[in-house]
Amino acid sequence: MEKLFAFLSFFIFCGIIYLDFFQHQISLGIPLVVLIVFVIISTIFSKMDRFAWKINENTKLLLGITTPMILLALINVFYLIGGRSSHGINPTNIILWILGVVSIIAAIRRYKKTNAETT
Repeated sequence: MEKLFAFLSFFIFCGIIYLDFFQHQISLGIPLVVLIVFVIISTIFSKMDRFAWKINENTKLLLGITTPMILLALINVFYLIGGRSSHGINPTNIILWILGVVSIIAAIRRYKKTNAETT
């Protein structure tokens, strides 16, 4: 169950980014509330052993590396095909790049550390 809600949360977040880039007149309030509810439900399911997503540590770390890369790529693609964010998450925002690079570097370091401990 946690896996389902985690994936749904990710796709809802991607949809919110799409709406932000191409549908400026639409309010993002309801999609954001749905996203928050799904993240809370996923977190609750992760605490229950019966419903928790069973993945090994390396896969979890790979997800930590690929998720920010996918989101940065999505933002760049939307920007390149003509979308402009109405909330400031365009690729021209330096803070977005700093946060993306820092999260990727931190995930790569955790991945290397975990691999060094297992070998």
